[in-house]
Amino acid sequence: MPRRLERRTNLAVGGAEQLSNQALSDAASRLLDERGDLAPGSVLRCFARSVRAVLRAGCEASQVAVAAEQLTRELLEQRPTGLGPPRGIGPHAHLLQVPRPRRAS
Repeated sequence: MPRRLERRTNLAVGGAEQLSNQALSDAASRLLDERGDLAPGSVLRCFARSVRAVLRAGCEASQVAVAAEQLTRELLEQRPTGLGPPRGIGPHAHLLQVPRPRRAS
C-alpha cells in the first residue's frame, strides 16, 4: 500500500519566513462575512488576485494575508453597486429573447 503523503499546511516563501494557509483562509472568511452582498466566487477571485499581486510586489510572507485582505477590501469598494440582478434571473427572465442561429442556405 502506498504511503500517504502528509499534506503541507505552509507554503515556503523566501528563507525562514512562511506563508500560512490558515492565515489566508481566515482572511478569506472575514471578507466573505463582510461582503455578503456580493457573490462568494467574486470575493474569492478578487482575494486570489490580490494575493498574487502582493506576492509579486515582494511583500514579506508574514504580511501577505493582511496586505491582500486590505487590497481586496479596496478593490471591492470600487465595484459599482445597484446594478440589479444579472440578466436572465428574476421574474422577467422568460421575456429575454435568445437569438436563433440563421439557417445555412
